[in-house]
Amino acid sequence: MSYVLWSAAYNVMVVTLLFAVDECASMAATSRLLGAVNRNQLAFFICANLLTGGVNLSMYTLYVSPVVAWGVIGTYVL
Repeated sequence: MSYVLWSAAYNVMVVTLLFAVDECASMAATSRLLGAVNRNQLAFFICANLLTGGVNLSMYTLYVSPVVAWGVIGTYVL
């Protein structure tokens, strides 16, 4: 029971923080890049999935060195 209460409290805290950040961010002007992504969400989703699949097919992801793994994660950030 204590895990359920802790989990519920944690999730309520996260949702509250996200709501507060969203309210503060909505007061600021939306960038053109963010607006473009919001208008083309399906295209960005499909493109990201295809690129992720391409990376997974181009290398043995379970057997790469940590340096290569961090490099791949770093390129995902870009």
